[in-house]
Amino acid sequence: MFLILYIISQISIMIITSGLGSDFLSLQITLSRDTFLGIAQNWQSQGLIDMYYRHFYFDYIHPLLYGIFISSFMAKAFNKRNISESLDLLLLLPFVASALDMVENSIHLYLLADLSRVTYGIVLFSGVCTNLKWVIALMSLFGSAALFFAPVNKNSQTAS
Repeated sequence: MFLILYIISQISIMIITSGLGSDFLSLQITLSRDTFLGIAQNWQSQGLIDMYYRHFYFDYIHPLLYGIFISSFMAKAFNKRNISESLDLLLLLPFVASALDMVENSIHLYLLADLSRVTYGIVLFSGVCTNLKWVIALMSLFGSAALFFAPVNKNSQTAS
């Protein structure tokens, strides 16, 4: 169910932000104050900034949806492979990604409300949060998929 809600949310965000082009992703992943400021100023001058603001209606729920989905998928993969319970803390990684996403969203709202707040440090911090979010979420998802979908070797014995 969370996968379906996540997909609906993702499609909604893509539709809402379609007019922003690649700048939508560029603003999020940049580590450069000048790039962030240039994109934001361009959106403001072209009357596109409201399009970016509208995506936040979904983008504060979106991280929770993918956090729950990926963590649940990881748990299924762990169970399928009899992964030691000592590694269950890894199930929290998708929620770390979700928290970083919410930090990113909050920083963007703060910065875009007053572009004089855009500094090298805060854009760097936001970009690190964004990029780390992507790394954690994608590693969690693809790692779980590898565990879940790889063939099970029926000849091997599980250690007790």
